[in-house]
Amino acid sequence: MSKLKAFLAKNTIKVADGLPVVHSTRAYNLGQLRQSNMLQVTECDVFKTEELNYFFVGRPAYKLDSDGQGSPWEYPCCFIFDIKVLSDIRRIFPFDSGAFAGGRYPSYIQRMPLEEFTAETSTETPGKIIGAFFGSPWNYFRSKPVNEDDFISEHNLGAFDAEVRGLHRLSGDSGSDKFDDRRMTIEIQNGSPIDLVADNPLAVIAPSEYFDDADFRKQVTETWGAEPISYPVHTLSVQGAYSSIYDRVLDFYQRNGLLP
Repeated sequence: MSKLKAFLAKNTIKVADGLPVVHSTRAYNLGQLRQSNMLQVTECDVFKTEELNYFFVGRPAYKLDSDGQGSPWEYPCCFIFDIKVLSDIRRIFPFDSGAFAGGRYPSYIQRMPLEEFTAETSTETPGKIIGAFFGSPWNYFRSKPVNEDDFISEHNLGAFDAEVRGLHRLSGDSGSDKFDDRRMTIEIQNGSPIDLVADNPLAVIAPSEYFDDADFRKQVTETWGAEPISYPVHTLSVQGAYSSIYDRVLDFYQRNGLLP
């Protein structure tokens, strides 16, 4: 059993309310998605023998490697789902496993084995992680962890709980741009495609030009049953778009009572 699994099994863990999950991709891929109505699994860079879909709990934390301004198809788009559509969960990590595998986290946690941070593959697990490390979904969304001394005391942690204490330190560590909001955004790996017709997304966020296409907008609202949410790109760099996306995700959650 991993150190994180053992920790989350403690009876001191308070389970927080859950949040939706977010899948992010390049807007260019909307062309294929509108044809297939399927969010396909793809070969994983970290777990190389598997094909997976990646989701982050609550936050649109996946980042595209692109600088400067781009064309609309180079910008990110996001699909927001109820976590219940994930019927084939393979792994849950408390952070971006790709960033960990790429050595982008600080040494106090990077030197530990990735396997110690696997969690139970249950839809209840994110609520346990949020409750333990952040106290509430709102604090999790803002990356505001619970006080370190209170965390250690409440869960009776000592020197041999380095992995759990390292995670808590990581959750509030904003000392480097190398580990941004992905540093403690819960990652869920799902092993099956998502049917966008049967397992309707709650919302689709994309550059505004895509929703200027009446046929695509109709497909999002009527075929996929999702709310279309646009953001402008004419004044934004690709990296700068994430602030606009975060604002729209937060607004969607608050309007729909999804951020307790």
